[in-house]
Amino acid sequence: MITGDTLFIGSCGRADLPGSSIPALGDSLRRLAALPDAAVVCPGHNYGPVPVSTIALEKAKNVSVRAALMGKLEVLLSPQLVAPSHAAAGQCWPPPPPPPPPVVCCCCAVEEMTAMIEQHVPECPRRARAHL
Repeated sequence: MITGDTLFIGSCGRADLPGSSIPALGDSLRRLAALPDAAVVCPGHNYGPVPVSTIALEKAKNVSVRAALMGKLEVLLSPQLVAPSHAAAGQCWPPPPPPPPPVVCCCCAVEEMTAMIEQHVPECPRRARAHL
């Protein structure tokens, strides 16, 4: 069974991304746990100690699956949504990523790199041969 980003070996996918839902993740984990115990789990990412597992092993050892089966996944994953130190300020956690660097055309990038090299390596023998 390819479980993608829902069930990993020993953990589960994130529920703090836009469009995600802890209740929906819990439903999916319970549906996966209802599969035959011998079903092989092939997650979308190799974050665990082994690349594959079985439903039986995940039901026994995966705290996320166990929490979902007990109806407690919200309690387990809620710290993932708002970190205590940021909760008072109403800030989301994790913070949004920084904006990407501005796009620079290749000619400008070459000029910037040349200037950096000349500044940091003024005695470069290659410069004397006009390679830069």
